[in-house]
Amino acid sequence: MNKKKLILTIVSAILAVAVLVACFIIASSVIKAQGDGTISVEVVALDGNIMREKDIVFYEGDTLQKLIEENFEGVVFEDTGYGPFLKEIEGYVTPADWSSYISVYVDDTYSEVGIGDIVFVDGTVISLRISTFG
Repeated sequence: MNKKKLILTIVSAILAVAVLVACFIIASSVIKAQGDGTISVEVVALDGNIMREKDIVFYEGDTLQKLIEENFEGVVFEDTGYGPFLKEIEGYVTPADWSSYISVYVDDTYSEVGIGDIVFVDGTVISLRISTFG
C-alpha cells in the first residue's frame, strides 16, 4: 500500500510541476502579429501635441515592442517581470519620482494590458501618451 501511495505522490508532483511550467509559459508569452498589415503609432506629449507619428508595416510574428524599438528614437524598455515597460522614447524619460509616465492607448481606448499583451491587427492605432497622475 505504501508503494502505491508513493507512486501516486510522485505522479501527482510531476503533473503539478508540468501544469505550473505550462502556466508560466502561457503567462509570459508575448503577443505576436497573426498576419501582415500596417499600424499607426504616435507619441503624444503631455500638452497633447504629437511628438512623432509613424505608419509601420508589420509581418506575421512581429511584436509591438520590436516594432516600436525599430521605428522610434531613444527607446528603452524595462523588464518588470510582468512584461516590457516603456520608460523612454523620442527624448522623453520617465522621471524617477514617476511624476509622469507613458500610458498606452489602443484605438483611442486606454490599454489595461502592457505592450507585450496588446493584440494588434491591420489598422490598429497605438498612442503612447505622456501622462501624469491625477
